[in-house]
Amino acid sequence: MEAQDSPTYSVIVPAFNSEERIEAVIRSVLGQTRTDLELIVIDDGSADRTAKRAEAAVGGDARGRVIRQANRGTVGARNAGIDAARGSYLSFLDDDDLWLPYYLEAVDKALRSSRGAGLVFTDAWVVDADRGRVGRRSAHERFARPLRRLEPAPTPAASEAALARANFITTCAATVSSQAVEAVGEFDPEICGCDDWDLWLRIVGAGFGAVRVDERLAVLRKRAGSVSSDELLMARNARTVLAAALERGLASAEAERLARLHLRLIDAEITALERGSVPRRVVARFARRIGRKRLPLPVGGWVSPPAELRRLLDEAP
Repeated sequence: MEAQDSPTYSVIVPAFNSEERIEAVIRSVLGQTRTDLELIVIDDGSADRTAKRAEAAVGGDARGRVIRQANRGTVGARNAGIDAARGSYLSFLDDDDLWLPYYLEAVDKALRSSRGAGLVFTDAWVVDADRGRVGRRSAHERFARPLRRLEPAPTPAASEAALARANFITTCAATVSSQAVEAVGEFDPEICGCDDWDLWLRIVGAGFGAVRVDERLAVLRKRAGSVSSDELLMARNARTVLAAALERGLASAEAERLARLHLRLIDAEITALERGSVPRRVVARFARRIGRKRLPLPVGGWVSPPAELRRLLDEAP
């Protein structure tokens, strides 16, 4: 398919040593029912054949390109993709996550019905990639209370308050407007693992709307050894995100109250992790007050995937 001078969507995929996985990711992007897109794969200093596999998977489709760079980490690779993007909207996939074929079509429908939206996100299937099991419940089902604030048509202030409770937006299920990123800046490379939450908060804090598509259109594949499995690192970076949001100033007294409560919860968690013990009563008390449940991913056991998801997973190592 021919490249477009001004595609609507720029899909950014940071890739590092993912020669076994990258082809499935690329297929899930180039196979979208909405075709006005460009795919930018950032090979982040891989030591294997990631770049060659990516180029082969793109094949003759002019919408896709592979950019090689020295290793800068996932955040640095995402930002390199943003710098190279030409689309009005930016979508993100990590090198082992996937989309169902109509992800962009649903995102576009949400954008057309929500003027001024700077952030659109969908729900996601949660897959244990090491064992090949699919979670019964979705990524959003951990966050019922914060998400109620986003129905049916939230203000940016309501979105900010909801995000002060928890980061319920999965990066592989998020699309942001280029205009919003130009206004607030790119991902912060100093906040590895929570950089997405920081960006979402900055976007809604700048007055851009957030729109939820309540369908499982992305596939989050969890693997052992990922950055998100380092609980202490994630807690410290989460603290940095909330402290920065409070320093910038939040749009409402409710958002500020929730952010301060959440910060105290995170401080308790950090202390527990550093000591190797968990003060369950302290953590539970603060978690109840902000309405955040610490449920594992996935929750609710395992399920046989529907046919469409099974086909995607069968093609993905």
